[in-house]
Amino acid sequence: CLLLYGESLGPAAKARLKAIYQHQDGFAIAQEDLRIRGPGEFLGLRQSGLSLLRFADLERDAGILPAMRELATALLDERGCDDPTITALIACWQGGIEDRLKV
Repeated sequence: CLLLYGESLGPAAKARLKAIYQHQDGFAIAQEDLRIRGPGEFLGLRQSGLSLLRFADLERDAGILPAMRELATALLDERGCDDPTITALIACWQGGIEDRLKV
């Protein structure tokens, strides 16, 4: 693979080239690119920048997300969707989400 580039590279471009140089695994390169540019909007159109997620960092928390999903499922199975605590948590999470889901 031969990469050609100009002399004036910004810090992000240099970091991306370094990632390509250091890794042959496309997933590792993509993960480094995600770290450099940021995840953007989880439920929106922006593909870079700071995430609007306040409860999780998808890169940092990737290892615990499956366990959290299992816990959430177990809680729903135990208490049901009509439980006041569950209803309050869902309402809190959904605050403003309708606007982000419109495409």
